[in-house]
Order: sequence, then structure tokens, then C-alpha cells
Amino acid sequence: MRHHEPLIAMRSRGLKPAGIVGFETDGFCPEWAQWASLDPGNPRIEIEPKDAIQHLDLRFVVGLEVQVDGTDQRRVRELFAAAQDHGAARVIASVFRRDRDTFQHVEILDTKGLLTWTC
Repeated sequence: MRHHEPLIAMRSRGLKPAGIVGFETDGFCPEWAQWASLDPGNPRIEIEPKDAIQHLDLRFVVGLEVQVDGTDQRRVRELFAAAQDHGAARVIASVFRRDRDTFQHVEILDTKGLLTWTC
């Protein structure tokens, strides 16, 4: 897991980000590494391919809204469940299929059931 340290520091000071905490499992957005200086209200965290999702310490998501994005349906679903298990207020997950330079939704999951959709 990368780029989560500024969010942990924020939570340690008793603060919450104003926006949604984004998790990405595919490394599509390298600019996410600079979220703390560019957009501190919307943390962006990269889950690396080597990360075993069931072993991640996600306590920093307690009470926060979380968005999970990726192309590996199994990993996205695992991270969706892990964020719920760690006390996120709401989790929305999007599974994409990449076709050259475009992305197509395969599945959307939502703990509130508002955006749930499967292709």
C-alpha cells in the first residue's frame, strides 16, 4: 500500500478528509502519489499487486466514505469487503475492463445499494 501515510497522520490529529478516500488497485493514476499536496481533501491510496488485501491495516477508513477502483474483480471485491470490515461509512467499488485507452464498467458495488450494477 502506498501514499496512505498523510491520511494516517491526518487521522492521528483527529481530522477527516472532506472528500472520498480513493483506493486504486492498478496504478492507472500516478499523480495520486501527490494527493496530499495537490488535493488534501481527497486522499488517494494505491494498493500494490504484491499487497495481500486481507493483511492490510485499514483502520484509518473508520467513518469515511471510500471508493475502490480496479480491473481485477476479485481484488476489488476483497478491498470493498475489507473497507467495510474496517468501519468505512460507505464503500463504492468499480470494476473496469481496459480496452486500449478506454475503460468500460464491469461492475459497481455500493454498501448503500444505490449504485450497484453488474454487466
